[in-house]
Amino acid sequence: MKKLNAILVSASFWACSCSAVRSVDDMKQNTDNMGRDTNKMSQQMTLTQQQMTDMNGSIGGMSDKIDGMANRIDGLGGKIDSMGGKIDGLGGKIDAMGSKIDGLGDKMDAMSTALNKMYGDLRMGDSLQARLKSLDEMKSTKLLAPKTAHASHFFISYEFQLWKGEGNDTDKSRLGLMDDAVREFATLAQKFMNDDARSVSVATEDNDMLNLYALALSLHMVNPGTQRILAEKKIPVVSMFDLIRDGLKAGADLKDGKRDVSDLKAYEASVLEYEEVFTYLLELRANMYPGMLVGGLSEANATNGAQKWWARANMFTMPWKAQTESKNLVQLRMYSSWVSEAATLKIFLRTVKKQARFDQLLIRILKNMRIPELNRSLFAAGATGSASNPVSGPVSGFLDDSAGSSNGTDAGTDNGNRIDAFVENTRAQELNTLSARLNDFLQN
Repeated sequence: MKKLNAILVSASFWACSCSAVRSVDDMKQNTDNMGRDTNKMSQQMTLTQQQMTDMNGSIGGMSDKIDGMANRIDGLGGKIDSMGGKIDGLGGKIDAMGSKIDGLGDKMDAMSTALNKMYGDLRMGDSLQARLKSLDEMKSTKLLAPKTAHASHFFISYEFQLWKGEGNDTDKSRLGLMDDAVREFATLAQKFMNDDARSVSVATEDNDMLNLYALALSLHMVNPGTQRILAEKKIPVVSMFDLIRDGLKAGADLKDGKRDVSDLKAYEASVLEYEEVFTYLLELRANMYPGMLVGGLSEANATNGAQKWWARANMFTMPWKAQTESKNLVQLRMYSSWVSEAATLKIFLRTVKKQARFDQLLIRILKNMRIPELNRSLFAAGATGSASNPVSGPVSGFLDDSAGSSNGTDAGTDNGNRIDAFVENTRAQELNTLSARLNDFLQN
């Protein structure tokens, strides 16, 4: 038993010894491993330390760069501050320039005002000089036709005729210029008038009377340059004739209680202030238009004195032949317009409660006038008409192509006949219109 125990103890001891040996071997192995790990760790730490040293160097370089950048930013900040100062200075200069521009605008406005005033002063002076020159030329010539031409220049030189609606040309200034013109013209016309019963004779050779007739015939004239400008602006052009007519209409309305004196425009009141003067001028105008018709169609204005007075005596005492054959269609139409104007004036004076006076010698001569060409017309034989319904001949039949011959020569002749017939018919219409308007003038 003891022996068995001893074997067991020995076995246990051997086992423990073996186990201890193995444990020592394992510990040694672990120590070796730990040494190796320690070496590796030391190497890793050395590498890490090197990397950290390198990183510190990089950080130091970066820090230097950051410091350089900061310095640059500080320098840029200084430049920006400097630029800001310059911009502020530029802003001050711009403000100063704006003030100068405003001042320049004020100076330009003042200059524009001065130029407009200068133009107005120059226009007024030039207008007056033009009128005076035209008057001198009108008075110096002895014949009605050139006198009328100078009178036309006189009227279109009035300052209200030069008004263009620009600058200082306001509606109010235009009315003022119209009134100035009416008053000036009335004063001028009176200088040519005799103190006696104012004559309406168209046969006069008195220079002052011829001046009055020339002025009366030119009342309607307007400045063509101004007329074009105002037409573009859709502003109506106005003549001295329009001003006179407006004033006389206003006078008739006052008599009928349709208007009050306080409602009158200044130029209308001025026309009524010189009502007799302007009524007389319209009477002269109404007489001279048919007077010019007689002069154009007869020997009444012959240069030979004896021939002239002989013709007038015969025309007064017996029927006389109007010399229409030598007149073209445009001239015939012009004569018709003269008679129409006279008739219109006659009616207008009646509507403004004026009884127009007419040269009775002229009226007698007009009643004795005959138009042989009209009587010989194929279309007007025995025809009568009025201004509103003038007689015209039967055109059809003379212009029908089917009426021509098949023969070439006859066809050419027929074409010529149709053309002649057309021309004759056109003349007949114009002559009928002239005759009808003359009858209306004499009868109404």
